[in-house]
Amino acid sequence: WLSGAWPFWNPYNFGGFPLLATSHTGPLFPGNMAFLLLPPIAAMNFTVVLAYATAGLGTYAYGRTAKMSPLGASTAALAFMGGGFMTQNLVHLGMIQTAGMLPWLLWGIERFRQAPSARLAATGSLIVALTILAGHPQMTAYALMVAGMYALLGGPGRATKGNVSSLPALAIATVLGIGLTALQWLPT
Repeated sequence: WLSGAWPFWNPYNFGGFPLLATSHTGPLFPGNMAFLLLPPIAAMNFTVVLAYATAGLGTYAYGRTAKMSPLGASTAALAFMGGGFMTQNLVHLGMIQTAGMLPWLLWGIERFRQAPSARLAATGSLIVALTILAGHPQMTAYALMVAGMYALLGGPGRATKGNVSSLPALAIATVLGIGLTALQWLPT
């Protein structure tokens, strides 16, 4: 990147390793740009803290949008950030970055249901794209499946009639988000 070239190849792993075509490295994920600017250990620490902050803020935002009290949303955020899954996978940067995007997917769906708009659909597409670019394909599949089921069935106490009416727009936003990441997944 710093020399103005696309990160197609990483000459430092093994005898060379495809970088852009290996989604686990997350070469296009904005949080990983810290590796361009900081020494490796500092960049790793920064990206881990950023992944946890993203997860916590997303959980809090989703909780408030789903009508939780500030205390309830804060408790949910702390439970998600400090829970077994996130702490056990601390060494798997792509996994925790991708998992940290799940609350933002749910937040986007809930916000769109409450007040559909083109701006929120575009925001949802961006969240889907960031989820894919974060670097863990299996976690991306799980997050998109959870988001899809949430969009279809809704959260606690939600009637399915409102859920079904927002499905076409949410599906389009998802497809656009996937399209935004074609530069990553086509080589992969």
